[in-house]
Amino acid sequence: MIGLYLALGQLQAPVQFVLGLAAFLAAVTGTLEVTAGRWPRPRFEEISARLVTWWVLLAVFAGAVVLWPPGLILFALVMSLWGLREFFAMMPYRMADRRIYALAFLAVGFQYLWVALDWYGMFIIFVPLYCLLLVAQQVTFLEQPQGAFATLGRVQLGLLWVVFCLSHAAYLLVLPGGGPSSEGLGLLCFVVVITELGDVGQYVFGKVFGRTRVLPVVSPNKTLAGVFGGVLVSVGLAVWWGPWLTPLSTGMSAWMGVLIGLGGFVGDAAMSGLKRELGVKDTSAALPGHGGVLDRIDSLLFTAPLFFHVVRYVHY
Repeated sequence: MIGLYLALGQLQAPVQFVLGLAAFLAAVTGTLEVTAGRWPRPRFEEISARLVTWWVLLAVFAGAVVLWPPGLILFALVMSLWGLREFFAMMPYRMADRRIYALAFLAVGFQYLWVALDWYGMFIIFVPLYCLLLVAQQVTFLEQPQGAFATLGRVQLGLLWVVFCLSHAAYLLVLPGGGPSSEGLGLLCFVVVITELGDVGQYVFGKVFGRTRVLPVVSPNKTLAGVFGGVLVSVGLAVWWGPWLTPLSTGMSAWMGVLIGLGGFVGDAAMSGLKRELGVKDTSAALPGHGGVLDRIDSLLFTAPLFFHVVRYVHY
């Protein structure tokens, strides 16, 4: 046991971190199995499905952290492609727009190429500027003006929201410069895990203590207690993990916890508002117990760019 403890102590902090997450998830899974008889059957099956999905996501994430960190860029690329597909699937569709959608998916690969090359200049302007110009040109040259600029808005919003925002999480991996590093891995683990656990905290606090609704029309399940609980969980984890995983001080980690907690709430609420307008409950059924990829990463779409730019301009 002592030898195992010493061996684990020699591992990089991000590797220790994901192994700790696996141990925590194993404990949660074991507790659920032991208490299975106390749960209503539908509720037990829902939570079991969620845990299976979490195991799959954690296995992919942890495998990349331990075995091949650059694979996390590829993982984020796949999430962007999948999320963009879900985003477009919720929207009205014109057959004439097929070429424009194909170009949008092609642009995802280029956006993550700039990440892999650590080419910040192209990374920061490619989607907001060049993709906008290209999509506008394509829409115009279709010569089908009815609904053309609605297509422009949908495609550009999808690229900005799902691709550009999420790619900031991948860029954290190479942010210190010179390719993936332990420091970059720590930054990525920090924002991804705190965002997701902040969502869990928001859900639990809202269910247990929630009375006052924050957005009764857009997202009726969001409560003041849930927002407070999500921020509280985010700050607590940030203060605990920040000085260990990142170059952030304890005080700065606390502020990042507030930023991630509030940003995650707004990201989740914004996606809820979009789905409510479109009359959609989940973006897809790709992740059992969670809905679609966008349902799982909607908070991260806001927290990743916020965290990225604060860290970049403060520390690098």
